[in-house]
Amino acid sequence: DKATKDNFKKLFEEVKEEARLQDTVLLYMGGHGDIVGSEWFFIPHDVVTPELEESVKKGGISMKEITETVKGFRAQKVFIVIDSCKSGRIVTALTGFRGFEDRKVLIQLARSTGTYILSASTDKQFASEVKELGHGVLTYAMLEGLGGKAGEKKVTVEGLIHYIKNRLPELTEKHRGAPQWPVSWGTGMDFPLVLY
Repeated sequence: DKATKDNFKKLFEEVKEEARLQDTVLLYMGGHGDIVGSEWFFIPHDVVTPELEESVKKGGISMKEITETVKGFRAQKVFIVIDSCKSGRIVTALTGFRGFEDRKVLIQLARSTGTYILSASTDKQFASEVKELGHGVLTYAMLEGLGGKAGEKKVTVEGLIHYIKNRLPELTEKHRGAPQWPVSWGTGMDFPLVLY
């Protein structure tokens, strides 16, 4: 119940103020997501009627708001993980399949030493949750990878993404009968997330 739009905005501002150039920022958003028109929205807890487009537009956090927030971070290493339905739209929009404005955002994000985005599913898929795993499937695979399965002495952002891209379809095929395909984009230098 604390995952409200206002609390997200406060958290974004805190990170913007506190993150220094040499820091690594991991922005992880797990929850509901949907597309209204051509825009993807993360749906916070306080959107009580997510089935209504106007409610999502007013109370949701748009992909534009997320990318504008990330552009304001001083940190040179940024990893955005979005574990939500249809979240592949944010990656598709940023990688130039849409218009010039979206490509400009991508260029501005790329000012970092490394900027990476990972979404749980394509822009047409739902993000699976499996009760037996105790998490959304992306989160489960991510925790496995961070726990050492994505690297022996260290887990890098590229190593983790590679691990998840192989593991997530395997897990969803096993538990849901159909693969779920994560979508990613990255630029700049790979960087470590965990050292052992």
